[in-house]
Amino acid sequence: MRSVGNEFTAKTPRRSQWYSTKVVVPVGAARSRDAHVRAMRPVAPVADGFSMAHLPGIESPPQAVTRARRPRPPGPSTATGQLLVSLVVAEARPCVQAVVVLRVLCFVAASTGGIHTLAGRTASAVAGWSLLSMSIYLLNGVTDVDGDRANGSRRPIASGRLPAGTAVQVTALLASAGLLLCALHSRGLAVLGIGLLSLGWAYSAGSAPLKSTTAGSAAAVGGAAFLSYAAGAVIGGGLTAGTAAFAASFALWVGLCSATKDFSDVAGDRLAGRRTWPVLLGDGGARRLVSAISAVSATWFVVLAPGLPADLGRSAVAAGVGAAVLAAAVLVPAPGGDRATGRRPYRVFMAVQYTVNWSVLLWAFV
Repeated sequence: MRSVGNEFTAKTPRRSQWYSTKVVVPVGAARSRDAHVRAMRPVAPVADGFSMAHLPGIESPPQAVTRARRPRPPGPSTATGQLLVSLVVAEARPCVQAVVVLRVLCFVAASTGGIHTLAGRTASAVAGWSLLSMSIYLLNGVTDVDGDRANGSRRPIASGRLPAGTAVQVTALLASAGLLLCALHSRGLAVLGIGLLSLGWAYSAGSAPLKSTTAGSAAAVGGAAFLSYAAGAVIGGGLTAGTAAFAASFALWVGLCSATKDFSDVAGDRLAGRRTWPVLLGDGGARRLVSAISAVSATWFVVLAPGLPADLGRSAVAAGVGAAVLAAAVLVPAPGGDRATGRRPYRVFMAVQYTVNWSVLLWAFV
């Protein structure tokens, strides 16, 4: 025991343990250290401090007993809302949503001769179309959760970071808001928006979803691409024969070659009972089929280019080059067999889409 002024610190044993107890000697109490030692007895620990009420002649000031306060969990806040938004965006696959917006913008530019007209009601219409597309991909994440987990997907719904019930609610909210913005622009855009939502529902839900087969998936993905180009044309002023021919041709290539996404998802597709080309034909057979389709498409784009308006003709040539690159890239086997290497053909497929859509957008300024 040591003394500092009127304060003593004593260590008292209890069951082979030592507890440090700080006591305050009140005015008038005995000053003898021995008297205090005789008066003290082992102190029983309580919840977060020590009880000294039984020490004779010693008062325990409130500051002598301290409690460790457990931090309260954060309640609803702006940070929580920001986290939800980030999870929704991640589930909607930003790289795909960027392509969707590019499809709309490039045909707005192609129909008006420049993107400078994108303002006011036009900008809100593009935003509305983007919300519709995001809602479709959220629905797909909810219905694909078991297959995505089998494939080792780290997306928010599959990983459990975004609850499926919350995702369904956000899906309905995005679809409603997107359709409202499209309807505020024009009746034609609202009709296209309803078509996009219907196609998205048919792809992911129902008794026989289109995603169950490669043919159904190609129809849904290609149809969604064409509707996005048509939406851009409607926002910009309307489809022409040239823009319709380019949109239909490129959307067909997008739909057929979207099978590249299936090379890395064989395990989950088998679990879900889907009849994709890699499941039916094996990895090698599916790669040869996609390569042949892309090579034929490359030839078609080059043949189509002279009959299109000059800016779309140049973009058609770019599409032909990109399709040829994919035809060669998809034949390269994936070493190791992991999901990351299995997605290489899909990354090339997405890169071609970015290149072609950006070319349409940029040529509109020339």
